[in-house]
Amino acid sequence: MITRRTLLKYGLSGSLVLAAGSVTLGLRGPRVRRPRPKTIRALSEREFHALEAIALGLCPGGDSLPDAAALDVVGKVDTLLTTMPAATRAEVKQVIALMDNALAATVLEGRTVPLSHLEGPALERALEGWRRSRLSVRRTAFKAVHKLCMSAYWSDPRVYAHCGYPGPPALGARAATARASEAAG
Repeated sequence: MITRRTLLKYGLSGSLVLAAGSVTLGLRGPRVRRPRPKTIRALSEREFHALEAIALGLCPGGDSLPDAAALDVVGKVDTLLTTMPAATRAEVKQVIALMDNALAATVLEGRTVPLSHLEGPALERALEGWRRSRLSVRRTAFKAVHKLCMSAYWSDPRVYAHCGYPGPPALGARAATARASEAAG
């Protein structure tokens, strides 16, 4: 027969094991794909690697399109973050940390690894889970990171032709040079 004391003892032991596992999951760091460039100023090492995984999941390349790493999407996002108010920058960094947190992934999705440890279809499914989540905070977080990564990706001149964009119009001195060369030719 199980006494109240035995039940409490097992309950306390189980709680300690769960707490230790939760702390371990929460501290699990991102997967390092490439060294963090020295030019990154707004993101920490951990945030850089987490955002790089997210960006590669959102912009994997293919069909002659370069991937996010080839276009240094994370570097461009980092540069943009340095121009934002400190509070906004802190919120973006919190979103990146939440998306790459293994404990949050376990609670919300049943996945025990951070987003940065995933690749290919598993990464795509995890990002889709954020995009389609019933929790508005997850959808909002996804939208923010998605917009940052996509704007950095599609603003690169190397991808203009893939979407039929001829590039920005020539203004100022470039326009005068272009008109002069057209008139000469």
